[in-house]
Amino acid sequence: MFNYIDFKNTIYYNPMLNRKIIAEFIIFNKKNNFTHLSSALSILPLYMHMLKNDLFENVFLGKPFGFQTFLFLCRKINILTENEFKIVLRILKENEFNGVITQKQLKILKKLKNKGINNFDFFKDLLNEIIYIDSTLGSTLSVAQDFAYSIKENLNVIVPDSYFYIGEFLEGIMINKDLDLKNITLHIDYNKSTKQNTINLSILDIQ
Repeated sequence: MFNYIDFKNTIYYNPMLNRKIIAEFIIFNKKNNFTHLSSALSILPLYMHMLKNDLFENVFLGKPFGFQTFLFLCRKINILTENEFKIVLRILKENEFNGVITQKQLKILKKLKNKGINNFDFFKDLLNEIIYIDSTLGSTLSVAQDFAYSIKENLNVIVPDSYFYIGEFLEGIMINKDLDLKNITLHIDYNKSTKQNTINLSILDIQ
């Protein structure tokens, strides 16, 4: 059984509620030549919701595209100072970050305290909450299910809607009820950007 959050009832559901932030974010992307702008924009309200409400914990990231959104918001809500933000961006760019975060780049970020950042503790705590980044397309839910027995706290699984066309993900959904796992919150970036126009959300067993 999956936990269900009616995201449409949060003030962050429609990013157009704050057009100034959207404009700043688009300029930020163009200035840094980041890719996957559409993915970054669609995931922006979810990251904002999680960061502002201290919900960014035990994250299994099935959508590594558009991770510049996370960095941008950490600066906007003062998790990072301006100087820290510049250092993070510089180090990432030196390691070929273009908007898609990898395990290698995440590991480098977690070591940035030794690079001259003084107030990095909270940002590092957030990074340490990212347990897994999908690089195999479709494995995020299965990996989270393996962890769900040992980590009793809520696990946040973030996936794109394209996952609904991947067999391993669909199998994970089908067996979740049999596994009797009640500590997984599945966040679906349902931006309808897949080649198919619709996905069948009714297959989810949610509460």
